[in-house]
This record gives sequence, C-alpha cells and structure tokens, in this order.
Amino acid sequence: MADGGTVRNHWHGMSSQGPHVYACHFILDDQPDLRTLVAKCQSATEALAMLDQIEPQWLHITTQAVGPIGELRGEEEAIRDAIARELADIDPPVVTFDRPAVWTEAVVFTARPAAVLDEVRRRIHGAVVNVIGSQRAYPLKQRFDPHVSSAYVNADGPKAPICARLEGLPAESVEVRFTKVDWLEFRRDRPMYVWRSATPIPIGPRANWQSS
Repeated sequence: MADGGTVRNHWHGMSSQGPHVYACHFILDDQPDLRTLVAKCQSATEALAMLDQIEPQWLHITTQAVGPIGELRGEEEAIRDAIARELADIDPPVVTFDRPAVWTEAVVFTARPAAVLDEVRRRIHGAVVNVIGSQRAYPLKQRFDPHVSSAYVNADGPKAPICARLEGLPAESVEVRFTKVDWLEFRRDRPMYVWRSATPIPIGPRANWQSS
C-alpha cells in the first residue's frame, strides 16, 4: 500500500451537528461478515489518535439523501412506497469488499462493482422525484463511489502512519448481497453520522427479501 501523501480533517469547518434529513442508505445490521472485516481494520488502526473509529451500529454506505425532515412530514409513507415499487423488480445487488484504502478524509472499503448499487441509488432518486418533484428532492450527485468507511480522519497530517498500520492485514474479501436499503432519519453528530430510526425497504420480490 502506497503511503505517500497527506490526509485532512474530515470535520474541518463543520458544526458539531448537521441538519436532520431523510435518507436512504445501506446499513450493515444484517451483514455480519462485512462488519467483521471492518472490525479487523479498526483493530489495526485504533491506536491512531488521528482517526475517529466508526461504531458498528453506524456503519453504512452513503447512497441517496431524500430531503429535510421538517419539509417532508406527512409524505414519508408515500415516498417509501414509491421507492419500494421501484426496487421490487430488480435483483438484490451483490458486491465485493476487500482491502481497505486510505482516502483523503477516511479509511474505507470500496464496493465493486459500483454499478449495481448505483442502479439502486438512481431508482431511489427517481421514485422520490415522482412523489415530491425535482425541485424539492435532493439532487442526484454525478459521482458515486460506494464505500463503507471504517474511520474518519480528524486531523491534517501524513498518510504514512495509517498505511503502516494497514500493511499487516491479511488479504481478505467478503461478498455481500443487499436485500434492503434503509429509510433513515439521518444527521451528523460530530464525530459521527447517526440515525434515530431505520425503516427497511426491500430490494427485489418481497418473498425473497423475507426469506433471506
């Protein structure tokens, strides 16, 4: 793993708490193998004060923000139903995670292939737009590189100490099948991203989701 370069504080310029929004993200409450892979990485880097390790219950793949909670009260069920209809006719995506990477502001595990998760993201956005319109829905970001962060960088500095800790990790990969995405009341509560509630929305035929 190349150890040149620098990292920067992920939280620079952010307030201690961010806005409360509805979002649809993949969370890992039903993915024990992936959580174990992340935990091994966290064990290797936990001594580094420059990293904020993410607690297991907050591990997620950022997918698509929906809109501010205060502006969508009373419309939640209609939006969730629309998303569920959009996701009912696609196969649950299967992706692979392997070695962690050190990005500029986080230690991450990337999901490959990205395209199958991007289809879920685009269908979520399309469903939201169909219910509340494009002017009210959060936009679809052009770039999407799905990943699970294991830690956020909390100070500017060299990348080398993080890379050195990760060098000794054995080569492992985990294949994951996502049968749901979760509707979250999502917010930033520095130094973490958290949610107050999670409502699962199935991907694929409901019978397959219930039996998985």
